[in-house]
Amino acid sequence: APPPGRGYNVMMSLSNIYIAQTNWNYMTTQTPGGLPTEGVWTAVLKFAMNAGTPTFATLLTVPGSILNQFSMDESSGNFRIATTYGEMWADPPTSTSGVYIFDPSGERIGEVTGLAKGERIYSVRFQGDMGYVVTFRQVDPLFVLDLSDPKKPVVKGQLKIPGFSEYLHPVNRTHLLGLGKETVDNNGRVTTKGVKVSLFDVTDPTKPKEAQVIVIGQSGSYSIAATEHKAFLYHPSTGLLAFPIQEWEQYEKTSGASSDRIVFDGCLVYNITSAGMESLGRISHMPPSVTAARWASDEWWRWDNLASPYRITRPIYMAGHLLTLSARTLAVHRVAANVPEVKSFNYSLPVCG
Repeated sequence: APPPGRGYNVMMSLSNIYIAQTNWNYMTTQTPGGLPTEGVWTAVLKFAMNAGTPTFATLLTVPGSILNQFSMDESSGNFRIATTYGEMWADPPTSTSGVYIFDPSGERIGEVTGLAKGERIYSVRFQGDMGYVVTFRQVDPLFVLDLSDPKKPVVKGQLKIPGFSEYLHPVNRTHLLGLGKETVDNNGRVTTKGVKVSLFDVTDPTKPKEAQVIVIGQSGSYSIAATEHKAFLYHPSTGLLAFPIQEWEQYEKTSGASSDRIVFDGCLVYNITSAGMESLGRISHMPPSVTAARWASDEWWRWDNLASPYRITRPIYMAGHLLTLSARTLAVHRVAANVPEVKSFNYSLPVCG
């Protein structure tokens, strides 16, 4: 029987399911597997699927904490996991990150450690023999890892740029999309700005490049797709990219004080080609009455309550069309310039009016 416990991150391959749970015990100096730690380690329960009848296989342990399910991966039967351990905000900071590789029996066979001292992982993506890790404290290093030899994984290259990516998504074998935030360094104090979309070129793993970057809005701008990958749509065969967004701007209130407000709440749509990212348009479910109310008051939260039922949470590609979904509306759009609406349906009627 497996050891008792719980898990909050799950990754599944065709053959196995992995359930991860981070543990904190600052009296502990090493993991149950013998790796050094600073009181934080992650336990992973591995179950063999066995044609629909899962059975416990082994317990894996690594130092540090896991970010999410994309921090785990299986390739050729080997399990790969990325974690951060140590304290990023200690003085001096002690945090560092690493990638650990286990063979099918659960034996640790390879690792890359010491990544980005003083920072923590913000996003991870594994793709075949490659791994991509984004860390952040003041700048965004993108680490490119060569995992083709699981016993000798190596860092092939890294790219340091402002901002950070909270979600990485493969476009193909040579390009990645990153969704996160732009940042500005003000005399050592880092502040976040607008939503940042990056197109990374990793054709040469030793020299990764940010081929194109788009920044939307100012401080406060936000996309749920950065932390909820189901809200992020990329359709490889068409190059369609879409994600929900709240776009904010700074403005001067009637009282003369400066403040922030939402200027757009909907979905952004792009087309990705060999030339880069091209905007196709914006989609919003907000009715005119709600849009007008946005400008009628300096109190944005009053408008936010009005807007929430019309906030787009999912873009979906189906039968050559883009579908956008909010709490009240399903809309169908053509994938063309300005993404014209074909049909919309208010499925809250007649209950909500």
